[in-house]
Amino acid sequence: MNKIVLILLFLGSLAFISHYELEAQKRIDDQITNDQSTVKIHTILGYVESKGNPRATNGIYVGYLQIAPVLVDDVNRICKIKKIKKKFTYADRLNKDKSVQMFDIYVGYYIRDSLTVDKVCNLWCTGNPNNYKASTKYRAKVHKRINQTQKNVVLRG
Repeated sequence: MNKIVLILLFLGSLAFISHYELEAQKRIDDQITNDQSTVKIHTILGYVESKGNPRATNGIYVGYLQIAPVLVDDVNRICKIKKIKKKFTYADRLNKDKSVQMFDIYVGYYIRDSLTVDKVCNLWCTGNPNNYKASTKYRAKVHKRINQTQKNVVLRG
């Protein structure tokens, strides 16, 4: 009888600890995203791409994140595959919020393993998260901007 009671107490404490740990991690995550010492990766890329201007244009590249039409098409394809009920237009590239949504969908689809600043830079610059050689200059610009902000970069959310 005593062994059963001890086992039940032990299992109950494990459930409490895991719930407590999850709540603590959520609070930490909320602090990270609301903290003034952090910056989201799309903010850094938006500065590098367009100095934060949602109306910037450079040939076929348009908006805050300088999105090409082919990327809009790819994001719409990803939305169909993932059954996300969104469809973006080329005009949405001029809307900062919609550009960030496209960025999140695109990066989330193509980088499933360890997410790093360099992989995001490689993907955004070349379309391949592992193409380090072709994105060397771009990654240098991004890292320079990160150093200028003196903030920690949040890669998700």
